[in-house]
Amino acid sequence: MDRVGRRYYDKYERQGFVHCVAPPSSSIDASDAIGLVSNYVVAYRSLHRTCERPLRRHDKVLVTNAHGSLGRALVELAVLAGASVVFGVSPPKYHDRMTKWGA
Repeated sequence: MDRVGRRYYDKYERQGFVHCVAPPSSSIDASDAIGLVSNYVVAYRSLHRTCERPLRRHDKVLVTNAHGSLGRALVELAVLAGASVVFGVSPPKYHDRMTKWGA
């Protein structure tokens, strides 16, 4: 694990957030891997912990900027959580991509 991954691991392990960290594949930079994981953590917390109530099955979800990396994470996790409809807002050139993700 390089020093970027090590710092991330040490910081969050002390706070009790990290239970298992695997070094990323050699084909991806550690800082990119951390950024990818962070998007899904933020998306999960947004859908299940920071709203008025957690996301439930058959809820409808609106994701603005759904074409970005955080938007993609929100769309994918909402679909996995059982949202009945996920609306994604983005420029028209990204609509095919968002449809593939489930928006």
